This record gives sequence, structure tokens and C-alpha cells, in this order.
Amino acid sequence: ALEGPYAGKTRTILLKAPKYTCRFGRTVSDQEFLLDEDPEISGHHATFKWNVEKDCLQIRDEHSFNGTALDSKV
Repeated sequence: ALEGPYAGKTRTILLKAPKYTCRFGRTVSDQEFLLDEDPEISGHHATFKWNVEKDCLQIRDEHSFNGTALDSKV
């Protein structure tokens, strides 16, 4: 995160087979990526997915209010 209560902090996520996905947001379950300290983050903000065929991480915004940025690009 660049701003807010998570600025400068990092966390590791585990993408488990067979789906290799993880949602994050303020109201997701604690088995997912819970970020409940920042009001700028939507309830179900975005989803991380490992694409096995392309061998890459994909990030999908879940219609969040403020959007999802990667390397400062929305």
C-alpha cells in the first residue's frame, strides 16, 4: 500500500490449488486477505489469481469504489 494504515507494509498470500485464487477487502473471511483497517478499501475489493497456463499473477478489481492499482497504475 502506498497510503493509509497499510502504507509500507507487506503481506504474503498463499494461493491454494485447485483454484489458486484469493479475494481481499474489508469484509472477506479471515481465510482470505482481510484488510479491515482502511475505509478506502471496499468490502470485496479485488481478487488475486495465479494463471497456471500463462504462469503469471492476475489481479481483478471487483467493482471497488476506488479502483485497484498496481505499480501506481489503475
